Amino acid sequence: MLRKLAFFLGIFTPCTVWAQLPPGQPQQDCIGAIPVCQGVYFEPASYQGVNGTSTNPADCNGLICNEINPAISCLATGERNSVWYTFTVQGTGLFGFNITPNILADDYDWAIYNLTNSNCAAIYTNAALQVACNYSGLPGVTGCNLPVGSGIVGQNNPVFPVVAGQTYVLVVSNFETNPNNANGFTINLLPPPVIPVGGSATIIGDTTQARFTADTMIYCGRTIGVRFSERILRDSLNNQSFRVVSPTGVQLPVTNIACNNCVSNRGTNFTITFLNNSSGQNYKLILIDSIPDACGNIAKLDTVEFDVLPRQITFVPQQTNICIGDNITIASTMFPADTYNYSWSGPQINGSSTNPSVFVSPQVSSFYRLQVTSLQGCISRDSIEIKVFPLPLPGDVSPDQSNLCFGDSLRLIVTSPSITIDSASSIWRSLGPNEDILAVKQVSNDTTWVVPRLGNRLIRLQARIISRGGCANFSDTARIQVGKNMIPSFEADTLSGIVPFEVEFADFSTSDFNRESDATRKWFVENTTLNPGVRVQFGDSTWAKYRFENFGKHRIILQLSDQLGCTKEVEQIIDAKQFILPNVITPNEDGLNDRFVVLGRVSGLELKIFNRWGRQVFSDMDYKNTFDGRELESGVYYFSLNDIQTGNSYTGWIQLIK
Repeated sequence: MLRKLAFFLGIFTPCTVWAQLPPGQPQQDCIGAIPVCQGVYFEPASYQGVNGTSTNPADCNGLICNEINPAISCLATGERNSVWYTFTVQGTGLFGFNITPNILADDYDWAIYNLTNSNCAAIYTNAALQVACNYSGLPGVTGCNLPVGSGIVGQNNPVFPVVAGQTYVLVVSNFETNPNNANGFTINLLPPPVIPVGGSATIIGDTTQARFTADTMIYCGRTIGVRFSERILRDSLNNQSFRVVSPTGVQLPVTNIACNNCVSNRGTNFTITFLNNSSGQNYKLILIDSIPDACGNIAKLDTVEFDVLPRQITFVPQQTNICIGDNITIASTMFPADTYNYSWSGPQINGSSTNPSVFVSPQVSSFYRLQVTSLQGCISRDSIEIKVFPLPLPGDVSPDQSNLCFGDSLRLIVTSPSITIDSASSIWRSLGPNEDILAVKQVSNDTTWVVPRLGNRLIRLQARIISRGGCANFSDTARIQVGKNMIPSFEADTLSGIVPFEVEFADFSTSDFNRESDATRKWFVENTTLNPGVRVQFGDSTWAKYRFENFGKHRIILQLSDQLGCTKEVEQIIDAKQFILPNVITPNEDGLNDRFVVLGRVSGLELKIFNRWGRQVFSDMDYKNTFDGRELESGVYYFSLNDIQTGNSYTGWIQLIK
């Protein structure tokens, strides 16, 4: 039975970061991996460091513990007596290798990671970096030595495709529990005549010279970035390795070379610092020293040209419009500010013109120019325009003075030569102490509807005119006197009666004025039955009395008026009846409902009564409240009462109960 699983993963792409390790066993850490510069490596004895998942430095492989995470790798015990190798693919193709234990009974395991665009630290967390892995319990030869797509067989995996320029690391672990008694191994990466062992990719035999490129443009400074096509040995570089020549042929001394991505004394990206006090085109950077890569190949001696440009100046604000009479601060964003000398020029500069910022008060649109000189003498120049806009002409508001009843709305219109659809807009504002006294609905640039929220006060409004440049002026003031907020209300001591009768009315109106003295009120009555549309005043105080002589529906109206002539009304209906008709008869002589009694006028009335089948059972041409139904059976009867004087007829039903 196998004690471990082996698997093969697809290739992914994350930048190799290499760091210098102290003496000891640096090749037992990924960042100290052995560069592959030959096809066969013979290791006479096994490396040590048994517990690959321990955090005890005495147990770790190399100086970094736990570089392999068993949760995402087939190496279930992490690193055990491991060693690391690294190589960069020289030619695209299929890659394979053999690991042959010096004693075939030994059990070696391995994993390979693509670090083309990643680093050693990411191996522990990024499962996608692992390309192939084998943790079989079988001893003997192991590696990637089977045909593509054949799958994993025991301790052997299929070869896999690689691309020129990709960088990989290979970790080889000895599973033996006592590595002191274990021999080493031989690793073979030479492509044999027949695939799969070694595959078809070119790994070793790296004789390619590293070449360098550099920034073609730098800004007013003394540093330039340099990049080599392969990792080179950092210790081989010094200040004499490169020469910098100015456009006039003057050699500019190199003062420092710093590596930006070196690991284990190897890197590709460097920053060169040189003495320079000017700017210009066609500077030259010349490699004049022998610089080897990890496999001893000497970098190509070459020359690149670059330009030193003045540093670009940026201003805050970048675009500026101001109104005539205003001030503005213009600032340069050169950083750090104390490493430059400043010289401003332009009209109406307030204070010093040698600071990073200036306070200016131009009266007309003007340009302000700035010259910035670095401490090394590099000069940059730029300018910014400050546009000055005039104030718009004041506007006229119409109507400029008016009265407005509370609850109504008023349309205000402002006219100004500065108002156009494209260049300006108007914003209305209240000049009163209470900003909440208005509900202003703006319908266009020049028009607004004003609706007062509170009454009995003076409202003052202005329109704010904004010009094309954002400058503002105000219209003249519209003065609006708002009437009182009147809420009329009254009560009557009765809402109906038989004429003639009298009703008293009491005013219970609420408002923002004194109900007893600061108002004008009128009481009106309108008989909507006999004389509709005709109002008759019958009072003007907080209470009133009216005698109803004629029948009909009467509108009682209370009208309130303020000093502006604004009025509010409320009304109630009083039903003045000629008579009241019963709907039940109980002829038992108890004095209650013994007869069909018409309350009110009892002359000039004709009464007819019918049973449920429509047969007339009673008729009286001059009825005098005499019908008692004694001769009839209990039940529902229908009546028709005719008013001979008015010609009106009244019908209904009556319940006879015996």
